[in-house]
Amino acid sequence: MRSISIFRVLLIISLGIFTMPLFLYSQDAMTHVENGILFYERNDYETAILAFTDAILFNPNHALAYMWRGKAYYMDGGYYPGSKFDNAIADFTQVIRFEPNSAEGYYNRGKTYFSASTNTRNEEIKNNYWRRAIDDLTRAISINPNYTEAYLVRGEAYIQNAYYENNAYNDFTTVINTNPYNGDPSVKGQAYYRRSSIYWMRGDYERHESDMENANKFGGYGE
Repeated sequence: MRSISIFRVLLIISLGIFTMPLFLYSQDAMTHVENGILFYERNDYETAILAFTDAILFNPNHALAYMWRGKAYYMDGGYYPGSKFDNAIADFTQVIRFEPNSAEGYYNRGKTYFSASTNTRNEEIKNNYWRRAIDDLTRAISINPNYTEAYLVRGEAYIQNAYYENNAYNDFTTVINTNPYNGDPSVKGQAYYRRSSIYWMRGDYERHESDMENANKFGGYGE
């Protein structure tokens, strides 16, 4: 009986040893994410990247850490083709791998592809990134039809190609007629501003002026 009791004590201790770190493991990862967000909001993207990387070292499956680190890489220059762009794309791809229905993951990857497409002179790379941006942003919208930011960026991508002018017009109009997904009225202002350029190209100057006025009202664009 004594040996059985000792065995039970040892079993309980061993379980404690192996289960407690799992709890701390998760807690520490989230603490690093929270710290990283603070640095991100202060525009200290390099320090934010370090904090999110620490979170990933604690928990390699932490989708939120990958999401924020990808956003930090983007803000730290990932909108240009290069290593930070590659890192941002890799992180958003990890988010999608862990959470296949992450509209935000597809949106951020699509936004990164689009930004890079506007910052390269290589036509083959530009077209490749542009197509990938459209695909990702369309996927984000299919997952969340109210994702106004995704419509806005997809409209910006469409307007780069005159063949898709009507697609851009429709996306900007959708943003204008939809409550902002993240509660930011400037998103609607940006849509008015961009749609105004389409009216200008079409020679519809009256509607152009009307959209410019609304752009100023919602987001201060066109002043």
